[in-house]
Amino acid sequence: MGRAGNLIPVPEANGSTNWVEVGVNIDAKVRELNRVYAPRAKLEVTSEGKPEPLEQPTIGQMRISVSTTVVLGKTTQVACLDDPVTQRRFEVDALLS
Repeated sequence: MGRAGNLIPVPEANGSTNWVEVGVNIDAKVRELNRVYAPRAKLEVTSEGKPEPLEQPTIGQMRISVSTTVVLGKTTQVACLDDPVTQRRFEVDALLS
């Protein structure tokens, strides 16, 4: 399990502030059966778009579940996500050694 991110303030109409978590969350497990390695992962990427002055920020969220097999000792790309809010690409590689 891995988590990396930030908290961003989002002002509410009543004057209070709501804090929203943005970043990357990865929950992964690996199963091995007869020397075949099968990682399973849930990935969540949340990002903040650039708001115009005096506007609420746009929050984008992508979630994906990955289930695949990999070769021990070889880097394998298991997911590729394009963030429509930030226009960034996230590539997820697995390496079991």
